[in-house]
Amino acid sequence: MSGTPATGASAAAGKSVPGDLALSHHGDSDVGPGEVDHAVNVLAGDPPEWVQAAITRALGRAVTRYPDERAAVAAIAARHGRAPDEVVLTNGATEAMWLLGAALQPQLTAIAQPAFTETELALTAARLPITHVQRDPEAGFALDAAAVPAAATLVMLANPASPDGTLYRPEQVVALRAPGRVLVVDEAFMTMVPGEPGSLAGERFDDVIVLRSLTKLLSVPGLRVGYALAPARLARALRAVRPPWSVNALALAVLVAAAEHRADCAALAARAAAEGRDLAAQLATIAGVRTWPAATNYRLVQVADGDRVRAGLHARGLAVRGAGSFRGLSADHLRITARDAQRNAALVAALAELVAEPSAGLRG
Repeated sequence: MSGTPATGASAAAGKSVPGDLALSHHGDSDVGPGEVDHAVNVLAGDPPEWVQAAITRALGRAVTRYPDERAAVAAIAARHGRAPDEVVLTNGATEAMWLLGAALQPQLTAIAQPAFTETELALTAARLPITHVQRDPEAGFALDAAAVPAAATLVMLANPASPDGTLYRPEQVVALRAPGRVLVVDEAFMTMVPGEPGSLAGERFDDVIVLRSLTKLLSVPGLRVGYALAPARLARALRAVRPPWSVNALALAVLVAAAEHRADCAALAARAAAEGRDLAAQLATIAGVRTWPAATNYRLVQVADGDRVRAGLHARGLAVRGAGSFRGLSADHLRITARDAQRNAALVAALAELVAEPSAGLRG
C-alpha cells in the first residue's frame, strides 16, 4: 500500500471516464434503458413488504409535518448499543462524507484507494489537502497502516471496500488510528455481510467515526437512508454543519423499521452473500477473467480490452460498472453486482463469449 500526495483538484483515475467526470461517476449512470442491471450494487428487487408498509404509514402521517428524528435516533442507538448523542442521521452515508471537511477541518486527509469517489470529491470541493494511500490489487488489496503519512489528521477507509469488496479484520482497521487523528470507516456495505464481521459500529473509540447505509440492503436508493456513529464530541461537530431536516420523514420511518426487523435484515444479508458466492463461482469458470475475493454482493474483475468487453455487454442488454474511475484501476477493471443465479449465468455466458474473442485474453 503506497501513498500518493495530492492537493486541490485531482486528475481522473479512469481511462473511460475522462476529466473531472471521474469522481462524480456512479454505477447508475452505466445502466441503459431496459438493460439488466449488474452495475448498481443495491440488492435487486422491490423493498421488503415491511419497508413498504413503514413508508406507507409515514406517507399517511409523518409527511404532513417537519421531520422529527428522535424515534429514529433512539432506534439506531439501541440497534448498535450506542448513546443517542452518538448517532447522526444523514441523507445517505454520502452526506456524512460531505460533512467531514467542514466539521473536522483536517490538515491532511489520507484516503485508502481505490475507494468510493464521493469522499475525494467532497474534500476536493472543500479545497482540503488529500493524500492517496493505494491498496495494491497485486497484493490482494492489503492494508498497511505504516503507509499512512504521520501528518494525516483524517484517514478514510471503506470496510468492506468498493469496488473490490475486501473485508478487513477489526485489528487491521483500528491500526490506522494515531494520536491527533480521526479515523472514518465507511461501512455502507457491512449490512450486506452476514454477522457483520469486522464492524466497528458497536465499538467506542474517541477518534473513530463509522458511516452506515441501509440504502443497498433494503433496495431504497431513492430514499437516502444513512447515519454516522461517533463519539459525542465528533457527533456534535457533524450536527453543527448538517443542514436542517436533512433526513426526510420516509427515511426516518425506514430507519425505525430496520431496527425493529433485525432478523429480516439478516435474511437479506444472507441472500446478498449467497448471490455473491454464486456469481464468484460462475466467474471462476471463465479463462481470461481475473477476480478477487470479496465479502460483498459484487466482484471486481479484470479483463483485456475492458472498454470493448463492456460495450459488448451493453449490446447484449447487460450493464456492469466500469471501474476505471476508481483511483489505481483501469478501464480493464469491471465491478459486477450479483443477481439471482439465472441472471448471473446469463451475464457470465456473455462475458465468456466476449473474452474468448480473438482480440481478447488477459494481458500481462
